[in-house]
Amino acid sequence: MSRPVTMIALLLLVIGGAVVAFYFYHSEPEPGTARIAGLSEKDRFARFVARFDSLTDARLYPTVWRLGTFLKTGFDDDRDEWRLTVSSGDWERRDDGSRRDLTATLFSAFKGVRAQAGGEPDQAVLLILDENGENLAKVSEESGTTIHR
Repeated sequence: MSRPVTMIALLLLVIGGAVVAFYFYHSEPEPGTARIAGLSEKDRFARFVARFDSLTDARLYPTVWRLGTFLKTGFDDDRDEWRLTVSSGDWERRDDGSRRDLTATLFSAFKGVRAQAGGEPDQAVLLILDENGENLAKVSEESGTTIHR
């Protein structure tokens, strides 16, 4: 072979090797990504709910029990909204600063659990209701903290 032909062949071989290496390294998914990407939306949501429920038992409920204030607690089906029921008497005894501190503490814990479980923490909404179902406070990223009474 002549020198120019050898140089062209060598150049094509190097370029071909670079292209193959590029596709090889960029086609590999991150660890676990292929498995997660293969899951349906229903399966991903089921995993989120399982992680969320586990974290709720470990992090949210102990916080609520330590406060000794709430009568009931529950979530909507998507785990976006956390509803807590408090006695009217207990709520009335709190000053505005105590109410805001209580809602901020609970909302922060709720957002943290949603984030750790793989959900969107910015979609979290905390509602505090009295025993008659009347809205006492609402906290969300969108509207901030609103104390109704």
